[in-house]
Amino acid sequence: PPKAKHSDSFEPVENFPRFPGCEEITKKKERTACAQKKMLEYVYSNLKYPKEAKDSSIEGTCVVRFFVDVDGTLHEPKLLKDIGSGCGEEALRIVNSMNDMPEPWIPGTYRNKPVKIYFNLPVKFKLDKK
Repeated sequence: PPKAKHSDSFEPVENFPRFPGCEEITKKKERTACAQKKMLEYVYSNLKYPKEAKDSSIEGTCVVRFFVDVDGTLHEPKLLKDIGSGCGEEALRIVNSMNDMPEPWIPGTYRNKPVKIYFNLPVKFKLDKK
């Protein structure tokens, strides 16, 4: 099984953490795809393109790493990649706002027990060329 970094050890993982809202789907692959889609919808409906980045025509991808705890809360968000002009701060803001959602994330599991697992989230900044 794939290995995920646990805060104090390496744990094999059976199920990676998921964004909430697709638990009624029984097939794992479809549920994962649904959670991915809902997470992207959340990110891009809440994203505020920083004015400085927009004015400088800055585009690219920031990456935020955080861990999903056993209760589904997100902790220790850290910017792994920043394209500057406020984009990294905006990506961090989005990740932090996920703890204010009505439902927490679905934690990852190992041997049917929740475990805390790191998650990398790429956030793309692309200007609308209208």
